[in-house]
Amino acid sequence: MGEIHTSPKGIEYADARTLKLKSRTETLAALRRIPHRDSDKQDLSLRLGRFNRVSGKPDVENPKSALSLDNEELEALIDYLSETYGPLRERAQRYIPLSQDLSEAEIDDLRSLFATSDMDSLIQLMTTHELMPAGLLDAVEMCHRRDAVTQFASMLEDDHVEHEWQRWFTNNPWVLGTEFVEVLDERAIDTANVTDYLMRAHDGFVDVVEIKRPGGGLKFWAVSQDHGNLYPHADLVKALTQAMNYLTQLELEANSVKFFERVGARVLKPRGTLVYGRSSGWGLREQKARRVLNTAFHNLSILTYDDVLERAKRMLGETPACVAALVEDSEDDGGELIPF
Repeated sequence: MGEIHTSPKGIEYADARTLKLKSRTETLAALRRIPHRDSDKQDLSLRLGRFNRVSGKPDVENPKSALSLDNEELEALIDYLSETYGPLRERAQRYIPLSQDLSEAEIDDLRSLFATSDMDSLIQLMTTHELMPAGLLDAVEMCHRRDAVTQFASMLEDDHVEHEWQRWFTNNPWVLGTEFVEVLDERAIDTANVTDYLMRAHDGFVDVVEIKRPGGGLKFWAVSQDHGNLYPHADLVKALTQAMNYLTQLELEANSVKFFERVGARVLKPRGTLVYGRSSGWGLREQKARRVLNTAFHNLSILTYDDVLERAKRMLGETPACVAALVEDSEDDGGELIPF
């Protein structure tokens, strides 16, 4: 382990490092911190020297050659090495330094590299010839997803219309869960029933996703209660009825060759997901009521927009807030903690 020393003149310096050792010469590097006489500022300086070896040690008093780099020169050298060492080592013919702002010409070079409609072939080319570092695609996808979640949270602050939400879910179907692998191009079940999304599930069969805008005055729970129990508002009942009707009509297409040829996926016991309303202000009582409501449907699940947001954050490795909310509210339920 190296140490930091202080000279009689107050200059701090690190132990010298041998860069190259030969039988008669030795190349050394030493880093120093030089104080300014008129301020508290201190700069780093790099001392390089090649020395004859006398009695097995470098003759540091009489260097064969020596060079000192001041702070500005040292920083410029570090930048230069960080930009050029890797490309030269890999024998690259051209490179773009990412440590600085790119020029318009360099950005155009990158655009031209990736400007192809055949993205699968481009990725195959880059991975086959090891042009892409491991994990780069995953990192890019993670960045896109984080941006999408930020946009989702921002949209919740405004009263967007339904087709804007449809566009967002079309671009980000991953938030609906790993059970869905593809948004199908076709949305129509038949001429009279057009869903928001027909989805190909992981098993290859067709499921339905229906969304309603989180705003627009749509209510989740009725204002009144029945024997102290929460029950769905008429707005939610209408949305549930619509989703159940889609599932019924979709199941009628189970043996339809024409449907399979048009949609490209088969129907078998379809399931549905309804994205409806907000739950950010709910306590344990509302969460329980919604869970009970969900158990009433064997082939339909109700998610709120806040559920979708929390699910997306969990998939990105963030801690969801709903767990803390359930625990904090558990004292109102006799102190019993609900497993999550």
